[in-house]
Amino acid sequence: LRELQNSLQTEQNLKQELQDECVVLRKRLEKETNGSETIETQLRELQNSLQTEQNLKEELQDECTVLRRRLEEESSGSENTETQLRELQNSLQSEQNLKEELQNEC
Repeated sequence: LRELQNSLQTEQNLKQELQDECVVLRKRLEKETNGSETIETQLRELQNSLQTEQNLKEELQDECTVLRRRLEEESSGSENTETQLRELQNSLQSEQNLKEELQNEC
């Protein structure tokens, strides 16, 4: 009878140890799960931030392209205006030279 009681006590002790270990393991699993969820949330937030930054970069590149084209158009227009101005100045100079020649002849 004593042996059976001792054996029963040993089994109960082992059962208690296993229950305690299960409690500890459940808590660890819960912490790991919470940690994983936190990491997943942070990862999603970082991915969203990255996408936002990439979208902004594309918008800025598009804007730069538009501004470059406008600058090229303005530069081209300025060059045309400068060319016309030089031609008019040359024409005016020619007219003045011709006028002087005619005045000298008269």
